Amino acid sequence: MIDRQLMPLTEGEFEQYKQKIFDNFLKELREKAQITIYEDFWKEIVPDEPTLQ
Repeated sequence: MIDRQLMPLTEGEFEQYKQKIFDNFLKELREKAQITIYEDFWKEIVPDEPTLQ
């Protein structure tokens, strides 16, 4: 490498960079989190027929 120069990002490149950083941040949070999803939990509580009054 002979020389080093700062190259400004276009608006689109900057938005892509920000999105990449945010996606990596969320990925790390999801990997660290201990999330339990109860998919059928609501089925026991919600009635099959709505109660109209």
